[in-house]
Amino acid sequence: MRMALRWFRQYMDEQRADHLTLTVHGGEPLSAGYDFYDALFREIDRSLPRDKMTITIQSNLWLLTDELARLLRENRVSIGSSLDGPPAICDAQRGQGYYERTMEGVEIAERNGLRVGFICTLTPTSASSHSQIVDHFASMNANVSLHPCVRGIQGSANHHMVISPETYGKTLNDILDEYLDTLVSGGLLQIPTLDSYLQSVLDGRAKICTFMNCLGGFMAVGPTGNIYPCQRFVGTDFVIGHVSQMPNESQLRDSPVWQRFEEREKLVAQECGDCPHFPYCHGGCPYNALAAGNGDFTSLRDPYCTAYRSILDRMSTELRDEFFSSTNLGAITEDPFPVLNRGRLRKGRLSMIADLRFHPMRLYENSRRVLAILALGHIPGSILRVKARGAPEESMSLQDRDSAISDTAHRLTAAGVYRNEVLAENELQELVQTIDQGQRPYKCYIHINLECNLECTHCYVSPSQRSSEFIPAEDIVNLIRQAARAGYERIVLTGGEPLLHPERESLLKRLCWLRDYWRELVREQNYTGT
Repeated sequence: MRMALRWFRQYMDEQRADHLTLTVHGGEPLSAGYDFYDALFREIDRSLPRDKMTITIQSNLWLLTDELARLLRENRVSIGSSLDGPPAICDAQRGQGYYERTMEGVEIAERNGLRVGFICTLTPTSASSHSQIVDHFASMNANVSLHPCVRGIQGSANHHMVISPETYGKTLNDILDEYLDTLVSGGLLQIPTLDSYLQSVLDGRAKICTFMNCLGGFMAVGPTGNIYPCQRFVGTDFVIGHVSQMPNESQLRDSPVWQRFEEREKLVAQECGDCPHFPYCHGGCPYNALAAGNGDFTSLRDPYCTAYRSILDRMSTELRDEFFSSTNLGAITEDPFPVLNRGRLRKGRLSMIADLRFHPMRLYENSRRVLAILALGHIPGSILRVKARGAPEESMSLQDRDSAISDTAHRLTAAGVYRNEVLAENELQELVQTIDQGQRPYKCYIHINLECNLECTHCYVSPSQRSSEFIPAEDIVNLIRQAARAGYERIVLTGGEPLLHPERESLLKRLCWLRDYWRELVREQNYTGT
């Protein structure tokens, strides 16, 4: 373990990498037990820059205990687990009782402040029940990636479980429809597989490991110290080095396996170079190509090429139609500065998740974060060690600070912002630590009303959302105080049209009284509401 971590550090320094994701895999990695992970994290602290790395673990969670969960949470470990849908579908693929035992582990993780993401493996049987699978994960507000059940590189006894490229492609398209329907109806499901395909189309660069060139970017170390191109090759003959030799990149490149992969990259570029998706697809996953050829690159392309192409073709076409819709073209002709409103012009179901910053799940998480920061700013005393301009100096002991955070976590959970108090307290502690380190929250938007005298086609507040509801002036002032105490650099009052607020005059006077409390207060208006 120690030697593997030191080799990772050497390789990271050689590549001048600014971030490392370390994934603990197996077998079942939790079978190593608490003492192993306690020693692992101590060694990581000695060997690797913790501020430049993410640690993840992929487990079925059957062996997770409260003690181990707390250790994982303290070390900010992200957890992934395999779940193929509702109990009947999942157990049919993984064995009777699998679903129940894994969900018991999920419950332990969540009550200790850990969130679990899922991998759903699609087989010919489960693919026919894709609607049930999507509905099930949507009911959990889950983050779930989709994987096809593929042949193993050394063969597989479960050939009947392998999904065909045609079936996988059709299922991906069907799930995309259901995913978008879920998001449009207000669901908080997230399917990173589809999000990453869409990002690849938009950016013209691979955003998912299936499409990325393995060499150098994805390294795996097996239990005996062998180094592999990625974790899918662990236990095979595709070895590129050994940690005991502390190989550098040049030495890894000289290995026969690396040479084979490089040759495949050159040949697949010739074979697929005329495909519009090749700049970000790169011929797909080399492991899948090797598995299809029984360990040889008899086929250069990933056998699931037709599946990828069907979903990427569709995304390309639909995004083009959405971007150049009559609504968007109309907005451009009406707006003298269309470039400034580029984000607002994207209307349509796919466009909704095209920029991940505006993905419904991301918006939900950001909203929760804002509420948490405002709640912290409401606490008397300098819990965030920041001071509003003109406010008196205050101090708070660490004991009082922890007590205040616990009380805030309780209130936020009672209000439904978090699922449990441990999750709330964990995120609040992280927010306090982040802000203490000087990473102040920048901008807080306060929508003081939803009424507007205009109906701009590009506005993100649709006509159906407009109403006579408003935040009373006194509550707006309190929110501004909380945002200032929480350290926000900029506070934006917007709407609707804020000048249509029924308590406008009173609010403007109160804002003048607050001048010493905020650093920068902005009012977004259309100048026609006076």
